[in-house]
This record gives sequence, structure tokens and C-alpha cells, in this order.
Amino acid sequence: MKNKRYPLSLLTLLLIASPLVFAIPPYMGVSVGKELSFTSPSCLAAAKTVLSSNGFQNIVQYKTNTTLFAAYRNQNPYHYKAMIKCLSEEGVIIVVAVANVPKHAKAKAESLRQQVQQQANINRQVPVVDEEMVFTGEQNETVTNMPSKAMHRLKTLDISKTISEISRDTLLPRNICLTRAEMSLRNSGFYQSLSFDDDSVWGQNEKKYKGTIRCLTASSLVLFQVSGSNELTREKGLNQLEKNF
Repeated sequence: MKNKRYPLSLLTLLLIASPLVFAIPPYMGVSVGKELSFTSPSCLAAAKTVLSSNGFQNIVQYKTNTTLFAAYRNQNPYHYKAMIKCLSEEGVIIVVAVANVPKHAKAKAESLRQQVQQQANINRQVPVVDEEMVFTGEQNETVTNMPSKAMHRLKTLDISKTISEISRDTLLPRNICLTRAEMSLRNSGFYQSLSFDDDSVWGQNEKKYKGTIRCLTASSLVLFQVSGSNELTREKGLNQLEKNF
């Protein structure tokens, strides 16, 4: 019964945070997967794994809740913050990402939702909500200032410093985007252990750096990501991926 209140409260938050009311960052991107089959524990476990692998830290969860909050540690306070809610009774996953650039928030929410569904082997669905909104400072307090006694912290490695990513707009259909993603990875040296899924291609180079290209065609975006220990090497690989795409 409690779970059924969450979508209503979230919709209220979205209405309050309408872009017609506010015109300054940070912005909020929302992506929803609907009519899915999963359990709350499996969804939460998948969400924690995905958040951690994407560089998010301070992943917190209320003991009796199905919502995760996380922050991407960076000098920029809004690069990124995220909320993932798993509503097993309704078969819905809600992902909210906060960033200071609208398209980044939109792309991050969509990317995180897709990764959670893949990680938990949940049936894939087209997102029913994918919007750009402004997240007010007052609403932001609900994410960052939660009582320490009322949450469970997942201890993760400090991997936010090992991932670099950029995104750009695209009008390519998914099949062409994935084909170009594979060619870009190969031409950029990320041809080892090349793998695919429905919307992504990834591989490693000789230095064991991992390159990933995600085709977020529902959002008209392509996301480029390189993970590894050296920032300059990551940035160089990232530029090559985008140049060769």
C-alpha cells in the first residue's frame, strides 16, 4: 500500500519542478521503465551495481524503502546526482538524474535505467517518461540531507576518478548507430573482447582501458565512455571514439 503513494508523490514533485517555473540549472532528467517483471531485491541489487560502475558514491537506501540515492563525486555539485526507485508491485522502475546541462541529465537517466534493466534481466520496454526539468534547491535537500540512522550505506571503491564520458546528439536509427559504434571502437583500438547488447557496444584496448558507446536513440543521444586509471589516457581515448564515430 505504501508503494502506491510513491508515483503520486513523484508526479507532484515533477509538476512543482516544471521548466516553465524555473529557468536555471540544475536540471532533472527522468526515465521510466513500465510493465516490467522483477522483485525489489533483484532490482535494488542491480541498481547498486550500475550506480557503482558508473562512478556514483555514497549510495544510500532507507531500510524499509525501495529507493536509492547516489551522488557522483566531482568538483561540480551537480555532476551527477541520481535516484532510482524500484516498484515491484506496479512493475515500474523510475530513474531521476540531476545535472547542470539538460541533455546530460536526460542521457544519464536513460542510460542508468537501461543498464539496471539489463543487469537485473528485466524485460526491456521503451521509457514512458523522458523529460528535462529543473531540480530546485529545496527538493535537492531530500536527496542529500537524509538522517544517517535511517539509511544503509553501500561501501564502494572510489571509481569516479576512473571514468570519463561525453555525449552528443544524433538522429541515427539504432542499428546504424550500433554499426558505427562498433567501427569507432575498432578504429580507436578498443577491439579486444568486443561485446554487444541491444543498445551498447564495448571493448578493451591493449592497455586494458574499456571503451563503451551507448546508442540512446529514444533520447536522440550517443554516450561515449572510457574507464581506466589515467585521466589523460581516458580523455584521449574518448576523443578518438567520438572522432571515429
